[in-house]
Amino acid sequence: MSENEKCPCCGNLMEDSQECQFCEHCEYEEAKIPFWSKHLREVNESYIAHGLTAFSLAIMLALSAVAQFVHAVLPFVRPPMGTDICSLLEYLEAKKPEVRAQCKEE
Repeated sequence: MSENEKCPCCGNLMEDSQECQFCEHCEYEEAKIPFWSKHLREVNESYIAHGLTAFSLAIMLALSAVAQFVHAVLPFVRPPMGTDICSLLEYLEAKKPEVRAQCKEE
């Protein structure tokens, strides 16, 4: 950027800066996006929806861990449906970011 270039938004001089001091216009808006917003855009979810997805995944993994621990100690006790390995793999596959992004776009 050349010295003393005018801001495209308000017309004020930007004085050797990439950000306008008056209207906060930035020449490099991508650089100002917080790192957590980038991921939310990639999976096409709001902060709340992403939090609920992550929380449900954590609960499912915790329940599966307990069920698998019981199964390890007592092999004759089968893990309940949804906490067995095959069901857990299907659940995790559905929670992949690219799969979730496809669901929201349709």
